[in-house]
Amino acid sequence: MNKALKILFQEDVADRKAPDFQERFSEIAKRDKARMKKVSNIIRDTNTLELQDLYHASFIFHHQGTKVATQKARSLTKEGIKICGEKKTKICNRMRWLHAAATDRLLILDKKPQKYGTQYRRLKNGKGFKLHPVDPKVADQERIDLNVPTLAEARINAKNIK
Repeated sequence: MNKALKILFQEDVADRKAPDFQERFSEIAKRDKARMKKVSNIIRDTNTLELQDLYHASFIFHHQGTKVATQKARSLTKEGIKICGEKKTKICNRMRWLHAAATDRLLILDKKPQKYGTQYRRLKNGKGFKLHPVDPKVADQERIDLNVPTLAEARINAKNIK
């Protein structure tokens, strides 16, 4: 496992768990951008990335929120899913969820409904969240296969986000 990627991942997670995350979002976004640059350099300079490295890098790219970064996150998760095959380990399940989340974010960036129901948005009044529009043609089994809640569960989850 690449220790530098792990540290960058831990910093990303810590930023998002901070109680004042929303208030400091612009500051955190700057750190996200700096982390993404470091991750890009590590990927460029590393011959082989282990499964955990792919997950850490994907996670950081996903949080950048741009189309190019999200495409990179999706590409890395695809690579990770290939390594996982049919395995249902914790890291493989997380990789599948992250792939679904990156796919949904790309669709939203293209102003299309998401497929899996992983992306939420804050209500206009600032009190609570709602699920971004979801393509109703996607079966819940496809969501389950990617370690994503069913559509009904995702809607309930929106009400529980603080």
